[in-house]
Amino acid sequence: MNLKKLKLIRKVLITATTLKKSFVIRKETRRRGGTSARAEARDARFKAIKKEKYKIIEDLVRSWGLGEIHPPSQEEKEHFFLYYHYLTWDYLIKIKKKYWNR
Repeated sequence: MNLKKLKLIRKVLITATTLKKSFVIRKETRRRGGTSARAEARDARFKAIKKEKYKIIEDLVRSWGLGEIHPPSQEEKEHFFLYYHYLTWDYLIKIKKKYWNR
């Protein structure tokens, strides 16, 4: 087959896929109450996730302070006290298992 035809076919497929996805998103947005409702639901999910993360962080920091578990390494201390806004679920779970499951 001609290379130009393949490029054209690929471009048409990508355009069709993009249009299909945008149609599905538009349809779901209408079904769920509009863009503002979707944004509010998303904000609520993010707030719930942040709340859970802060609970885990607070629990670990207090336990380190009280001496219930042995103190963290210097790297972990920096992460928890400087970059606590950006910690991922995987990292938090890994650290919690490391200190509480000994």
